[in-house]
Amino acid sequence: MKTIKMRDISFKEIVRLPYSKGTVIRSDFPGFKEDYLVVHSLIKKYRPKTFMEIGTSTGRGTKVICNAIGLKRFRRNKEGVKVFSIDVPPGTDSKIIYPGAEDGHPDKAGKYCRLPYTQIYGNSLDFDFSPYYPIEGWFIDGKHDYKYAKNDTGLALKSDPIIVIWHDVDIQGVGEAVVEVMSKYDNYDLFRVVGTRIAYAVRV
Repeated sequence: MKTIKMRDISFKEIVRLPYSKGTVIRSDFPGFKEDYLVVHSLIKKYRPKTFMEIGTSTGRGTKVICNAIGLKRFRRNKEGVKVFSIDVPPGTDSKIIYPGAEDGHPDKAGKYCRLPYTQIYGNSLDFDFSPYYPIEGWFIDGKHDYKYAKNDTGLALKSDPIIVIWHDVDIQGVGEAVVEVMSKYDNYDLFRVVGTRIAYAVRV
């Protein structure tokens, strides 16, 4: 296993023209504006055509992803461009999902995204993503602990993606899991965007 760490990269290196143009701005939670400007800009820069989000929640982040990848409402979309997002099945008790009350959960996954994407349901711990291949890009924002972050990262890398983006890497266990899994891969560079909660790995 190689020694690896997240290399710091500045916000301005990522969020700049032309990549930052046309972003959906999020202001519903402190820091989300900066975090999702980075997500948008990374998608624009590396141009994955197929994308999987782990952790739909309200769909506000899903909307950022769909917009960045070029999916438009009431308009014919580019052939081959697809966004998928996975969330827990409807009716799942939020106290089971978040026993420590570290997060909330909406009554309907994706309720704020009206752009065309495919909603799927399941537990990422044992979910088979292979029917959705090829998946060129991932945004991992599911349950924020070591177990899930390690599992979700490993599953994402099975699709040999161009880019993997993680949210909330500042939470204990998440960043540790990401570095541990990425240490097994020589064909990715790993970065932490300074001043945000975003890390990403890009295939080299």
